[in-house]
Amino acid sequence: MKKFDELEKVHPRYNWHYKDCLTQAQVVTEGINTSTALENSYNLMQSFIQAVETGNTHELKIVNQLPRSNWNFNAQNTINL
Repeated sequence: MKKFDELEKVHPRYNWHYKDCLTQAQVVTEGINTSTALENSYNLMQSFIQAVETGNTHELKIVNQLPRSNWNFNAQNTINL
């Protein structure tokens, strides 16, 4: 997963699915805004990646303490919170 800060935000490209010119950031934002669970999952993964890269063990412990009873895995092995 690419960090949100690294997504293209200036130069839009034609997106066949949307039939419009959008930047990478616009596509991601529109996608995660469709579902609160998807937005939360995306933000969780962004925080997790940042914590791993910076070696922030406090952040990793917070991610590890999230209640797994609320996690549902679908056929694509993605997490639904």
